[in-house]
Amino acid sequence: EVASIKTKVAGIKRDLAAADAETQHLEGSIEARELQLDAQYTYLAARVRSYYKLSRQFSPLVTFLAAPSAAGLTRQLTYRTSAVDQDKSIITKTTQDLLKLEADKKALEIRKAKLASLRVQFEANAKFFDGEIAKAKDYQEKLAGKIAELSKRQQEILAAKTGTFQTTVGDVP
Repeated sequence: EVASIKTKVAGIKRDLAAADAETQHLEGSIEARELQLDAQYTYLAARVRSYYKLSRQFSPLVTFLAAPSAAGLTRQLTYRTSAVDQDKSIITKTTQDLLKLEADKKALEIRKAKLASLRVQFEANAKFFDGEIAKAKDYQEKLAGKIAELSKRQQEILAAKTGTFQTTVGDVP
């Protein structure tokens, strides 16, 4: 039973070490994504500024009147629509990436806290079981000593009993 407990303790230690390694890997991944998003954030700020300017400066009436031809009008409208759609897409994607990164950071912090709590609980339980095993071994040694003492005493009693009933030929008790 002691070997079984020690095997379970070793298994739990391995599981905790694996969880630590996975947590460190996730932490590294989040740090890499943060660096990547830092660069994208600068680009996002420029795209937001550009989107804001285009949306405020754009006047379909001015574009219609300023266009030299229908083809030019179509080309300008297509360009502006494409630029606005691209800006919206980049802004949306980067914002979603930022939100996902924040959610992952929170999940990582929760995971770290839970892992630390489990580690403390495991160490307390392991310490308790180590103490109980040591007490059981001490008790076992005491019992073995008492059993040896009682066996010796039993042998002495048996020897004394058999010794009193021994008679030799010709002896009368």
